[in-house]
Amino acid sequence: SNMLTLVPRSMVKFARLFHRGRPRLHDHSKGIVGRDDGGAFLERRPEDWWPERAEVAVDAKDVSFVVKLASQSQIRLTGKEGETVEDVCKREGLLEGACDGNCQCSTCHVFVPEIADRRKLDPIEDFELDMLELAAQYEVDPDASRLSCQIVLRPDLDGLTIRLPSRWTNYMDDIPFD
Repeated sequence: SNMLTLVPRSMVKFARLFHRGRPRLHDHSKGIVGRDDGGAFLERRPEDWWPERAEVAVDAKDVSFVVKLASQSQIRLTGKEGETVEDVCKREGLLEGACDGNCQCSTCHVFVPEIADRRKLDPIEDFELDMLELAAQYEVDPDASRLSCQIVLRPDLDGLTIRLPSRWTNYMDDIPFD
């Protein structure tokens, strides 16, 4: 029997963005299956999409940053060079980070309110921007919006200030992976 499933517009946009330029998901037990440019079938896993992050050295330098909460209170956090802002915030229970830092959701959305701080960050990639456009409260300050999983701590970011949004939307919960 033919069944029609109604999906919220936001999920349709998410599905399009999720699959843009990537093979379609078919069999999760075998990884990602798609076709290469020549039309041949290939198998790829999510770890093939992004370069593996280097291990954080035991003796890595400390990098401190300030987190402004929605309540306007502030917390100073310290992470190690090579960790992401998301890593540190998750450890402190401040963020969910549903996709474990793979830039596939927007649950680690933060604002970088200071222009001087924004200039120190690596340029925003298209895929991060696509995810940000799905983030709750992105429209509040698009220029200051970043995914904290894409902000890798380094010594010149010491003193960085981020502000957490007052709410998040986890689209990962709505994806039918079965």
